[in-house]
Amino acid sequence: LVVLKDGTRLLVEVKSANAVSNEVVQKKKEAARRWARHASAEMGGTWQYLLVTDDDIKASRGSWAAVQAAGH
Repeated sequence: LVVLKDGTRLLVEVKSANAVSNEVVQKKKEAARRWARHASAEMGGTWQYLLVTDDDIKASRGSWAAVQAAGH
């Protein structure tokens, strides 16, 4: 999911709460962050990666700021 917010493109990935600490998920998170840095440098603009859980989304009660603050 890509979200455009104030000119920043956020690549948002949602995982189940019990999967977020999985080694494979963590490696993919680091790869996605590297990709975002590369995309920002090569394509211009700002790209960021945000990993959130389904529980984070439920707890946010519809607040985008709360989802972003909960990022892993």
